Parts: sequence; C-alpha cells; structure tokens
Amino acid sequence: MAQSDLRVNVEGFSQGQESQPVDLAERRLRRVSAWFLLFLVLQAELGLAWDRNWHDTIGRDTFWIPPHIMMYTGIGAAGLVALSVVLLDTLRYYRKAPGVDDASTVSIFWIFHAPIGFIILGFGALIDLVAAPFDNWWHSLYGIDVTLWSPFHLMGTVGGLIEGLGIIYIFASEVGVERRKEPSPRRFLGLNGLEWGALAIFAGLMELILPTLTAFNSIAPGTSQWLLLTYPLPLALSAGFCLIGVTNFIRKPGTAILAALLLWILALGTQAFVPWALHTFVSMFGWQVN
Repeated sequence: MAQSDLRVNVEGFSQGQESQPVDLAERRLRRVSAWFLLFLVLQAELGLAWDRNWHDTIGRDTFWIPPHIMMYTGIGAAGLVALSVVLLDTLRYYRKAPGVDDASTVSIFWIFHAPIGFIILGFGALIDLVAAPFDNWWHSLYGIDVTLWSPFHLMGTVGGLIEGLGIIYIFASEVGVERRKEPSPRRFLGLNGLEWGALAIFAGLMELILPTLTAFNSIAPGTSQWLLLTYPLPLALSAGFCLIGVTNFIRKPGTAILAALLLWILALGTQAFVPWALHTFVSMFGWQVN
C-alpha cells in the first residue's frame, strides 16, 4: 500500500512537472538582453564623461566627435535591444509561449506585450535620441554650454534616468525569479550574478550623478560674504537614494559597501580612460587644445 501511494505521488509529481511549461528560452532572452543593456548603458555613461572633458578641452566643432559617437552608439544600441525584446515578446505572447503572458508582461498601445523594464528603458533611449538633434541645433544657435541646465541637456538627463530606472526593473525581475530557483545559483561574496549586475547599475547611477554636481553653484544669501554650498543637498539625496535602494533591493549585509566599492572602481576606470582617449584622439587627428 505504501509503495503504491509512493508510486502514485512520484508519478503525479512528474506529470505536474511535465505539464508545467518551461520558460528557459524566455529567461535566456531577458537575461542575455539585460547584460547587453548593462554594458551599453555603461558605455554611454563613459562616453558622456569623455564628452564633458572634450568640450572643456577642445570645444565642439561638429556633432560627430568621438565621445558623441561612443555615447549615442551605446544609447541607440540599447534602444534597439529593448525594441527587439518588445517585438519578440509580443510575437511570443500571441503564440502563447511559456513564460510570456499577462502576468510577466504589460500591454503597450493595446498591441505590444513586453516586460515593463524593457519598455521603460526603450522610452528613455528614445528621449535621449530625440534630444540629440535638438541639442545640436541649440549649440549651433548659442554656442557651447557645458552645463546641465540647457533645455536639451535636461531632456537627455531625464532620458538617461529613465533608462536607469528601466534597467533596474529588468534586473529586479530576473533577481526575483532567480531567488525562487532550487538549488540556489552560484554566488560570489554572497551575491549571485544578477545581484552583482544590479549593484553595478546603482554604482553607475551614482557615478552619473557626480559630474552634475558642478551645475549647483554656490550662492551668497543677501549681502553676506559667506557662500552657501548647494551641491551637498543633491549629493546627499542622490547617494542616499541609491544606497538605500540597493540595500532594499539586495537585502543582504554589506551591500552598500559593495556598491560604494563598485562606484570607486567605475570612477577609477573613467578617470583612467578619459585622459587617455582625449590624448590619443587629439594626437591622431591633430586637434587643437583650448
């Protein structure tokens, strides 16, 4: 009797597993796309840091300068990856592919169905790409303004922040799926690969915020000779948001320290790359330094 019950239970479990659709293809699509997007977003951020230094040192004689190519290639490619996932998942949704349903996607314009993170990132990339020609037109009218507060720099900044929000959604979704897996995936310092990717995103957001602090100038209240520093407020808010966000996201001790360490590594890499790239291209094409 016991053997019969055991056989029935095992057979029922096997049948239940077989009847449960496997969404390995969907997981692979989303995760490979997520890592590509992380690389492209960090590439665009590095191009932005190079672009600021380029304008300060050389100027801006054309839109097609190397930092712009690096930055907008990253943004454009990220937008194409997001669009590809939206189109593929829409097709898979209508074909009722495993892992693509109303619970794992949202509807766009009552036609398309895709994960919300890819949709958000795609709209952010679109905003950035729309801002680019308008920013070029603005510079042709008013010259170079290496500042955050010009209209189309603000538009590009908003687009970049939306892209950051989108990629956070993408990794958050996959981290949630990964945490339910048995057995648990490989870990390094207590974090799996997707959690390390999420840490890199938050570190990248903090690094993106640092150069914008130069846009917050000191002010002198009234006739006072004392200057009031304005940049600590956005620095505290942005750093606090990122560190609290990553701590709540990962929910493991030491996460904020690891995020700060990744920020240091990213900043060190940026500081090493930008002067080298600037010197290399100036020497290669014979541009004059201001």
